[in-house]
Amino acid sequence: MRPPKLVVGTAVFGLFVLIAIVVSRLLAGAPEQAAFLHPVSKPPAKQAPLAIPVSAPIMQSELHSDAVQNPNESDLVINPREAFALTLDKYHKTLERLSNVHRRGRSLDWDLAYGFIEARLLAICFPGEIETLATGIVSDPTSTSADRVFAIRILGVLGASGRKVSEGELVKLAEGNDRVLVPVALDAIFSYDKRGDFRHLYRNKCGSGIGTAFDLGPYWIDVPTAQLFEHLLVGDGRRTVEEQANISFLAREGIERMSILQSPDRTLILEKYIAGGNPGEPIEPNKEYRQSWALYVASLEPTPRILEILQRRLSADASRVSVTKPMTSTDQGYAHATGDEYFDRVLLIYNALGGSLTESQVRRLTYFGYLGNPKARLSQLLSADK
Repeated sequence: MRPPKLVVGTAVFGLFVLIAIVVSRLLAGAPEQAAFLHPVSKPPAKQAPLAIPVSAPIMQSELHSDAVQNPNESDLVINPREAFALTLDKYHKTLERLSNVHRRGRSLDWDLAYGFIEARLLAICFPGEIETLATGIVSDPTSTSADRVFAIRILGVLGASGRKVSEGELVKLAEGNDRVLVPVALDAIFSYDKRGDFRHLYRNKCGSGIGTAFDLGPYWIDVPTAQLFEHLLVGDGRRTVEEQANISFLAREGIERMSILQSPDRTLILEKYIAGGNPGEPIEPNKEYRQSWALYVASLEPTPRILEILQRRLSADASRVSVTKPMTSTDQGYAHATGDEYFDRVLLIYNALGGSLTESQVRRLTYFGYLGNPKARLSQLLSADK
């Protein structure tokens, strides 16, 4: 399904998994959109994307401390406030350095470049101190949108660990009207809301016409959301022709996704998207972006063959790297070399669902702090950042 001709634009959004994202001039102050791991439904909006990779569901996977030998904790002295300031400074410098970089997709390499890996580990190791610093940023009226996005990423990790203060801040942001921060906050909430307790926030923001919210779902069968999509598809005459065309396109995609969730062939369809299309039966044109959505839905309710499909996909990705350019899994650009823009997303979900990891996959997840001793890895990264 292609967008209507009268509305033009590039992909907006896009955890894990962006289509044509531009790292914009946030520090100079002109952000309009948030960049997500979620793929875009190609809504033809005329807003410039916010150049910050944001969290995506399943990114809050558990650490497995037995993956590497734990060093003596007493030897790891980290000042959380100093480490936070250092990480935020790294984030600022990366925004400036990559302000004109165009990129497709997103990987853990990008998270490391922006300091999001260190930020996540700081939240895990020092939840109380880091929560105070992050909530201070989002509540400070002088904070930039870029800094608030950075803080929201941290609040998502803390919310996933059960910290209600962080969750409360995320909910307040998601209930607001900021077209940059609303979808970022929603995305952070859905990184751990496995039951859909906050699905009403998604529905409300779609109903408000915030285009960047639409692609963050629907993940659950929900009659009120389905009814809203039908209403938005028709419109109420209050929007311009161009605005209505854009909303109708997004609502139509929502209706199609909801129909997949309700379909008796749901498992078959989801597995097809997750596999990237079956041999001889490719995914229909302009629907490749549904892979990320399908991955999250399947992570909520794993299909019978999900681990087999993910393992086969990861093996194919690794094979392409060995052919194109010999690299180790911790080399910068490894994910890009796989040719799979969802590579790290697939790997994280495979690990979270209990997949059997190869030595190369263990190395990559340990390198980025998803396996092993989080404080030890944080200490190493902070030393490298100084």
